[in-house]
Amino acid sequence: MDYDPYHRNPAYCHAENACMWELQGLAAHFHPTVALFARQILQVSSLAGPIFEPRSGKTGLNACV
Repeated sequence: MDYDPYHRNPAYCHAENACMWELQGLAAHFHPTVALFARQILQVSSLAGPIFEPRSGKTGLNACV
């Protein structure tokens, strides 16, 4: 199956079939967090770290509302 970026549920979009070359462009992204994550994935580093720790009691989309 091909990657479907428009699938309603990301768990079933078959992201494992996407091209890794897209990360090369994201590694040069203007947003520092996007660039950092892309470089870490390319280096097969762990994405765990202080950026994923909640800054308040709210997390995810709840922090935005």
